[in-house]
Amino acid sequence: TVASNQKGLDLIPYYSKGMRNNEPKLNPHLNEPVVPIKERFKIDISNYLNNSAFYNAYRFDSNLLQEYKNLVEFCKRKNIELKVFISPESAAQLEAIRAAELWSVFEQWKREVSQITPVWDFSSYNSITTETISNEMKYFVDGTHYRKEVGDLILNRILNYDSKIVKNDFGILITPKNIESHLDKIRTEREVWSKKHPD
Repeated sequence: TVASNQKGLDLIPYYSKGMRNNEPKLNPHLNEPVVPIKERFKIDISNYLNNSAFYNAYRFDSNLLQEYKNLVEFCKRKNIELKVFISPESAAQLEAIRAAELWSVFEQWKREVSQITPVWDFSSYNSITTETISNEMKYFVDGTHYRKEVGDLILNRILNYDSKIVKNDFGILITPKNIESHLDKIRTEREVWSKKHPD
């Protein structure tokens, strides 16, 4: 997103402040028809599974992890309070990670990140991510992009603001002390979810 915005504000699908425009059109300047959410899910997941820039050729990269560690250390040196979170994605997207045989890598990445600094994890099978895929979704516009309402819930959780409106299963602060039990819980949640949603 940062690199794309450096190319100029005429690049779509970004707004002038750098946010991605996912609705209601993929490219408003071309007057493309609205793409229904269910179709977006199909396109998005297919792209992640088949595009070599995503899951198709993904390999764990310790160099990128070192860049993250450098950023965390910089913030500590400068007394910058850093709040880190792993974005929620739909359960269907989590299944795409599993289908790509990257689930163990995804878990290892969470272990490594939580060793560097505490991180809020919203990427599990919870009340938000398991929303049924339909063209009238409340929380998602495709498999990886969520609506403002979800962003507000994330901020409420990590900033401990009006937390009574956030469901208890949405957002867990992971550290080296609880990472293994957290990953076990996600595996259990996934088993329950997959039995209820074999399609």
